[in-house]
Amino acid sequence: MAVSPDGKRAILEARGELFNVPAKDGVTLNLTRSSGAYDRDPSWSPDGKTIAWWSDRSGEYEIWLQKSLGDPNPKQLTMRKGGYGYSLYWSPDNKKLAFIDEKNDISIIDTATGAIEKAANSEWDVSHGGRGAFIIKWSPDSRWITFPLAVKNAQSAIFIYDTESKKLNQATSGFYSDDLPTFSQDGKYLFFQTNRNMDVEYSALGDGTWIYPNATQIVSVNLNKDIPSLLPPKNDTLTVAATEKTDKTEKPDKVEKTDKTEKTDKSEDKKKDAVKVNIDFENFEARIVTLPVKAGNFDKMAVAENKLIYLRRPNTGSGENGASLKYYDLKEREEKTIMDKVSDYAVTADGKSILVESNRQYGIISVGASQKIEKAIPTDGLVMPWVARQEWEQIFNDTWRRYRDFFYDPAMQKVDWNEMRTRYGALVKDARTRWDIINIQSTMISELAAGHTYARTGDTEEFTPLISGFLGIDWIKEGNQYAVGRIVKPAAWDTEIRSPFDRPGIDVKEGDIITAVNGISLDITKDPYAAFEGLEGKTVVLSITRKNGLTEEKSEKVITCLTMSEERNLRCLEWIEKNRLMVEKLSNGKLGYIYMSNTSGDGQRELVRMYYGQLDKEGFIVDERFNGGGQLADRFMELLLRPVVYNLKWRTGKSHTQPVKTNTGPLGMLINGWAGSGGDGLPWAFKVLKAGPIVGENTLGILVGPATGHSMIDGGGITVPDARLYDNAGHWFWEGEGVSPDIKVWDDPNMLMQGRDPQMERVVQEVLKQLAVKPGKMTPAPAYEDRTAKGLKNKK
Repeated sequence: MAVSPDGKRAILEARGELFNVPAKDGVTLNLTRSSGAYDRDPSWSPDGKTIAWWSDRSGEYEIWLQKSLGDPNPKQLTMRKGGYGYSLYWSPDNKKLAFIDEKNDISIIDTATGAIEKAANSEWDVSHGGRGAFIIKWSPDSRWITFPLAVKNAQSAIFIYDTESKKLNQATSGFYSDDLPTFSQDGKYLFFQTNRNMDVEYSALGDGTWIYPNATQIVSVNLNKDIPSLLPPKNDTLTVAATEKTDKTEKPDKVEKTDKTEKTDKSEDKKKDAVKVNIDFENFEARIVTLPVKAGNFDKMAVAENKLIYLRRPNTGSGENGASLKYYDLKEREEKTIMDKVSDYAVTADGKSILVESNRQYGIISVGASQKIEKAIPTDGLVMPWVARQEWEQIFNDTWRRYRDFFYDPAMQKVDWNEMRTRYGALVKDARTRWDIINIQSTMISELAAGHTYARTGDTEEFTPLISGFLGIDWIKEGNQYAVGRIVKPAAWDTEIRSPFDRPGIDVKEGDIITAVNGISLDITKDPYAAFEGLEGKTVVLSITRKNGLTEEKSEKVITCLTMSEERNLRCLEWIEKNRLMVEKLSNGKLGYIYMSNTSGDGQRELVRMYYGQLDKEGFIVDERFNGGGQLADRFMELLLRPVVYNLKWRTGKSHTQPVKTNTGPLGMLINGWAGSGGDGLPWAFKVLKAGPIVGENTLGILVGPATGHSMIDGGGITVPDARLYDNAGHWFWEGEGVSPDIKVWDDPNMLMQGRDPQMERVVQEVLKQLAVKPGKMTPAPAYEDRTAKGLKNKK
C-alpha cells in the first residue's frame, strides 16, 4: 500500500491491480487495468505526481512509472530482463528510487534516465520474506541511504551509502544486532533498533536453560560531533519578566525592515530550510543515546512532527496478539499509543497523516495519541475486468520465473528449464479451472526432482464442509444398535485431549448403547457418525442405554464432541502410550520411549515432556517414524546428548549430576519412509553425531530446502527451495534416497496385526546390548577428605 503526500488518497494493490482510492469520499481509479499482469509494490513520490511500481506486463518484472491520477501510457523505467525486485523507496527530491532485489543487491535508479547504481550487496542471504520487509531510508537531502546488513559474525550492522562519493560506510560495528535505521526530519540524527537489552529469562523446567527475549531497544545517534545529544540533561531555569518599558532614546531591539532586509531574511530562511546532512563516521557508535522506552519487540519506524513512530509487537511469552502503533515524543520524552491492532502503516510525505491497516480495514489517521479509523477507506470500488485465462497464463509464467530466479541451483539441477516452460506452458490453453493450473504448476516443478516444491491453490471453487463430531471411541454393533466398543485413552498423565467419555462425571462405559444424538436416532444401515454430521466441536445430548442383566437403564448425557483434529490427536497419543509400554516391557523397565511427530512445535513439546519425564531410565528409544518435519535437529540433539560436566555431593539429599536434567545412557532411533524434511534431518544428525543405532527403513529424502513461500496473484502460492544441505565431508544430502538405517527392519503388517512391532523389538535389543557394555552410570562421590593442615600435608 502507498499513501499520497497529503493523506487524501491511497494506492491499494488487489488481484495484481493498483487502485487509487479516496481516503473517505470520491472516485476509485484502476490505474493499471491488466488482468494478465501482476502489478505490485506501489510507491507514491513525495511531490504526489508519480506512482512507481513493479509489473511483469513486459514478460519480466520491471519498474514502471505513471502519473498518479492515471496515465494511458505508463513508462517502463528498467530493462532488467529477469529477476525480482521489492519495495521501492523514493528520494525526497523525487529523482531516485532505491530497492533490494533477488540477488540481495541494494540499488538506486535515476527516474529520469533509468541509470542504475549498485550501492551494496548482502553476502548473507536475506530471504524472500526478509527482502519483502527490507526497508531503505533516505536522508532528507537525498544524498544518503541507510539500511541494515548482516556482517561476518552473523550480526546485523547499520550501513550508510553516500550517493555523491559512491562510498558504502559501515556505521555500527555489528557487535550487537542493529536494524531499521531512519533519519530524523532535520537530518541531524539517525534512529535505529538494537538488540542490547539482554535480560535473561530462565526456563521453568528446572533445566538451567535460558533465553534473551524482548531484547530490542531504540537508540539515536547524532550524525556528527557538533550536533548536541538528542536527550540532553534537563535543567529548569528562572525566567525574569521585564518590569519597565525601554526608553525610546535607547537603541531599539529590532530594526525596521526595508524591502532589501526582508528579501535577505527570506533568503536566509530558505538556506535554513535547505537541509544538508553531514555524517562523521568516526566514533559513530560511541554517540548512541538510548531512548527511554521499554525494551521489547519492535517493527518499522518513521519520523514526523518531532515524533518517532514505530510498531510495538507483543512481548515474547505475553500471549498477546497484534501490534500497537506508538510514537515517542522527542520533546515531551514519553511514549504514547497512536492506535492498537495495527498490522501495517505508512506516514505521508508531509508528516501529518498515517495510512494504517487494522482488522482488514484501511484508514487515514492523524499523527497523535488515541486515534481510530473513523471511516474506513472504501474498497467497494476495487473492480477490475478479470480474464481468467490471462491470469492463469500469468500464474504459470510467474511460477516458472520464480523457480528460475530463486531455485538454489542456477543450473536447475541440469533440467532444461526453458524446455519445461514450453512443454507445460502448452497445456495452459486447455485448462478449464484453477485446479488444472495447480496441477500444471505442481507437475512442472516436480521435474526438478527436489523436495519442498509445492503449489497451493488460490481462487478456486469453495464449499463449506459439514464435519462430523467425534467421540474418541471405537464402535461395535449390538444387534440392530451401535454401542461403545472401546474408549480411546492416552496415558493417565496426558491431559492434552481425552474422550468426552473419559472425563469425570460422565458415566458412560464400554458396552453402553448410543441410541440417538440430539433426538435423532442412529441408523444401523449407515456409519454411526452419519448422525454426527456438522457437529464438530458442538455440545450435544446423547441418549444412552445400558443393559444390566435383563433390565435396561436409559439416560441422557450432555457432552462436547471432539473435532476431527482432536480425534486424530487422541488416537496418536494412545499409540504413543502403547509404544512406551511396549518399550517398558521389552526392556524390563530399563529404557524410556520418546515419540517425535515433527521437528516443529509439537516435536519440541513431545521431546522435552517425554525426555524429562523418564530421566530415571537407563537409556532411550527415540521414535521419529512418520515425522512431518519442521526445523533442523541441532537443538534437539543438544538436549539428547547433553554431557555431564560436574557432580554434586550434598550434606542432605542425594548426590546428582550437573546438569541435573540429562541422561548419558545409550540411545537408539526408529525411522521409516514417512519421515521427511526435518524428519530426514533428525536421523541424519543422529548418525553424524554417532548417537546410537538407527533401525527401520529409509526416510523420505526431501532436504533440498529450506523452501521460501511465494504468493501468487490470486492468493495462491508456491514454495521455492533456495538452499540445499550438505555434510561436513562436502557431500549433498541423499535427496530422494533419505537416511539409511544402520539395521534395516521391515514393519511387517502381519506382525503389527498381532500387536507386535518388529522395528521396536530390534531397536530395544540393540540399545540393551549397548547398555550392557557402556551403562550411563553416575560417578559415585569420593571419600570425605582430611582438610586439616596435617591432612593436607600428608596428602602431598
